[in-house]
Amino acid sequence: MSQLNLPPELLASLANVITPFNEEQFIDKLYGDINFIMTDLERSSNKYYCDDEDKITNLIALSLRMKGYDATEQTNSNGTVDLTIRDAQSRFTWLAEAKRGYSLNSVFEGLLQLITRYVKREQYAGLLIYHQKPGAMTFLKDWYTYLSSGNYKNYEKIKDRIDECNKCFNLSPVAYSMIPAANSHFFDFTAVKPNDGTVKVRCFIADLHFNPMDKSAGTNASLAMGQCKISITDICTQWESDGQLPSDANIIFQHLKNLHPEYFA
Repeated sequence: MSQLNLPPELLASLANVITPFNEEQFIDKLYGDINFIMTDLERSSNKYYCDDEDKITNLIALSLRMKGYDATEQTNSNGTVDLTIRDAQSRFTWLAEAKRGYSLNSVFEGLLQLITRYVKREQYAGLLIYHQKPGAMTFLKDWYTYLSSGNYKNYEKIKDRIDECNKCFNLSPVAYSMIPAANSHFFDFTAVKPNDGTVKVRCFIADLHFNPMDKSAGTNASLAMGQCKISITDICTQWESDGQLPSDANIIFQHLKNLHPEYFA
């Protein structure tokens, strides 16, 4: 049998997936692979710009399995975890929640699930934000500020549990020392778990916005319907998470009419 002449760096990369020497090596390799996959998603945002998070997360899990990870979605761990990643020998586990970036409060709900429900002994975890509106980099910076400045305390649905949330997220500046750079698609912070242990969380963002202005886009019916779906999702998320009532019911009516013209014939 002929042997494969693989470059040493590729062999080392594969070894870190199959039998990583330690958890730090496993996490470093995983984060590099996730960043690569999310960059590919951005290059195909015309296919995912209005999809729900389950479909996008499924694609990420499939891609990671092809790279040698034990990657599953919707697995049970005191609830349904969006993404669970293990090395081939199941020595290390990384959990992640995925949310579409329509509201800071709605993304915070995903983080609450991750920190206060799912993670137990895990030392690393992740939050995947799929941003389908304009301004992904601004949203990531706003999300950083929302956490590090304690703006989450204004979230109405946690008003009776502020002290518990502060224990998890209101930490020293060192916990949020990694301010996202101008073109950074992630930042890290350390949270305190309810069992008093800590977990290092990486917040990734994928810029999936797609709304071109060229001539062909103006006559693309599928694109127009997709933008209607995004607008309705945005309105409903802001309404549910932020208590922000729609400013004009006629806008919702028009979006529904565009999405389902058969009901308005």
